[in-house]
Order: sequence, then C-alpha cells, then structure tokens
Amino acid sequence: MNDYEKNFGGDKSTIQRFLEILSLLIVVGMTIYTFVMCQGLPDQVATHFNAIGEVDGFGSKWILWWMVGLMFFMYGIMFLAPKMKKIYNYPVKITEENKERQFELVSVFMRVIVFESLMLLGFIQCSTVNNALDESENLNPVVMFVILGLMLVSTVIYVIKSIKER
Repeated sequence: MNDYEKNFGGDKSTIQRFLEILSLLIVVGMTIYTFVMCQGLPDQVATHFNAIGEVDGFGSKWILWWMVGLMFFMYGIMFLAPKMKKIYNYPVKITEENKERQFELVSVFMRVIVFESLMLLGFIQCSTVNNALDESENLNPVVMFVILGLMLVSTVIYVIKSIKER
C-alpha cells in the first residue's frame, strides 16, 4: 500500500484550504440570508429564469431551502470527491511518476468548481429573493454568464496544466 492509499486524500494545500473557507462562508451566509429573508417573502417566488434572465416559473417560497440544501450537498462534495481520485477521467494517463501531481491538480480543480458553483447558486438565490421582494424583475444574465465563463476557464486551465505536467 502506497502513501496515497494510506492517506487517501493527501495533505491540503493553502489554496485548497482557502477555497474550503470561502465556500463555507458562502454556504453559511446563504443559510442565514435565506432564514432572515424567507420570513418576509410572499408564498410564491420565482423558481426558474430563462436564458435572458426573465422569470418563467413560480413555486413555493420553501424551494429556497432546497437551494440551501443543494449548497450543503455541494460543500460536502468538496470533501468527498477529492478522496475518489482513482475514478476520475483524467486528460492524461496516470503513472507512478505523475500520480501525486495529477491528484493534487484534480483536488484543487474540484474545489474551484464547487466554489464557483456555490457562487452561482448564491447569485440565483439572491436574485430569486430580490425578485420576490419586487426589487428586480429579472436575473442579471451577464453575471450568470460571467460565473459560467469562469467555470469554463477553470476547466480549460485544469486540462492544460494536467497535460503539461503529465
């Protein structure tokens, strides 16, 4: 049994810890925000926005708690997914020489993607609340596409780094 199998996750880098803390702040912040704001919302809130940010679905305000639950689930994935490094599809063949570096890269990548996903969910949650309070009619599609673009850029950077360090 090698060190990776014994430790099954390895040591976390500073960037991994930083992303975990930022992600936790988003999850806790959105939980508090939802708790505080949910009390003053109407029974029906926007539950879906189309590609240009217009509301095209409504439902119970309690759906906001489903979003909080999804955030906690994704935060949990941040810790579970890096422990399953052997099941990922890597852009390069994993060898004895490159496995530790590839495992480190994928651990950081997973934390970045979860953090960016939490930012997206938080933005959608805030937009839903603002819409319900009549503070805005639509979700800002520019912000949504910027966050999605960041996720794409993060993926491209991961693939390039992984290939460079094969």
